[in-house]
This record gives sequence, C-alpha cells and structure tokens, in this order.
Amino acid sequence: MRQILAIVLATLMLAPELPARANHDWAAVRNLTPDIPVNMRLWDGEKLRGYIISVNDSGLQFDEGGWRPRGQSNQFRDIDREAIQEIVRMPEPPHLPDSQKWMATGALVGAGVGVTIGAIGDAKHGNNGRGLVDGLAGGLFGFFGSVVVLGVIGTGATAKMVAHHKVIYEAAGPPPSQLHK
Repeated sequence: MRQILAIVLATLMLAPELPARANHDWAAVRNLTPDIPVNMRLWDGEKLRGYIISVNDSGLQFDEGGWRPRGQSNQFRDIDREAIQEIVRMPEPPHLPDSQKWMATGALVGAGVGVTIGAIGDAKHGNNGRGLVDGLAGGLFGFFGSVVVLGVIGTGATAKMVAHHKVIYEAAGPPPSQLHK
C-alpha cells in the first residue's frame, strides 16, 4: 500500500502542471443575453453588481443599480474592456413564496384542524371547552410548521444560487496602463 501511495505521489509531482480552463475569450461576453445578472471586478479594485445591458468589441454597457425587477432601468455605465478583470454570471435571484401568506395559511389550517379535533373530543367526552385550546395549539403548530417549510425552501434556493455562479470572462493580464503603476 505504501509503495502504491509513493508511486502516485511521485507521478503527481513529476507530471506537468495542467492549465486551468481559460475564460479569456470576449466572445463569451458577447454571447450573453441582455439583462443578465453579473458580478464584475475591475482592475482598479472596484467591484460591481448589476446587469449587462449590451456588449461590443470595445466594452459593455452596465446597469449598476443592483438586483431589480426586469424591465426597470437604473444607472447605465459604459465600461471599457481593458478595465474589466473578471465577469461572473450569477443566477437570477430565487422567486420565493410570499412568507406572510404561507404563515397565515399554516396558522389557519392548523387552527381549523385543532378546533375540529377539540370539537370531536368534546362530543365524545362531554363539553369541557377543549375545542378552543386545541384550536390555539393547532394554530401555533401550523404557524411553526409553515416557518420550517419556508426555511427549508429558502435554504435550498440560497444554496442553489450560491452554487450556480459561473466565470464568463477573465482578463489574461492587466492592461498596459496598470503595469506601470
């Protein structure tokens, strides 16, 4: 076993370094559809978050208003291609369900189930007012159940969003103006 491990390590140390997949082609940026959400890093250290509006050979037009509903425009900015260090495509923000409606529905359904169970218990064992207490308990369980479901949905959507970013463009090196600083 040690011999195999030694051979594998020696082979890995002697093997030539494999180049990473290069994303230096501006054509990938030109192929993006308009209104794509991206994070962009410029050579001067500035980090931008927004939408690419249009792309040409010399640069792009960028909406740096941040995340916004489609069709609304904010501040457009023209950015030269030489000023861009990296462009990362981000997935669309997740469309999560309306949390207030879910929690209210969960509480109402839970309360209805609780009142029904309490009413059946009252009918079987005499009228001792358990319907209201069971309705309150059911409403609380329904509310907390809907909070748990919303938490799971939100966590899954956030994890999916974080895991699905993609580097579209990386400059091969700093522009000549940055080399002499």
